[in-house]
Amino acid sequence: MVRSCVVFKCFNRADACGKEQGISFFRFPVDKKNRLAWIKAVNRDKWTPTNASYICSTHFEGGWHSYDYEDVNYRPTIFHYKEKRSTPTEKAREQRVSKRKLEQVHKHRCGVVLK
Repeated sequence: MVRSCVVFKCFNRADACGKEQGISFFRFPVDKKNRLAWIKAVNRDKWTPTNASYICSTHFEGGWHSYDYEDVNYRPTIFHYKEKRSTPTEKAREQRVSKRKLEQVHKHRCGVVLK
């Protein structure tokens, strides 16, 4: 059986492609406090990990987990499905604002307005 990541919308697997990308897979910790932190981070409704449940290294800063409670990698923290996606309107606005800022910088430096 091929290991796969339990995180929502993560399709990483411990196959040739995963190895090529350097992805590691970590089993849920045995320590109750650490295990609960991982379960809360995964945030899946009414779900409990089994012995076949893994999280891939892409969900940890630097690709590795830690047993130190003070460390950022005590629990998985990187979840791509939580990243905000810009709508086409927001993207167009960002481009206009960026262009306006560039024009202001250029005008300030050179005294000329770009067209």
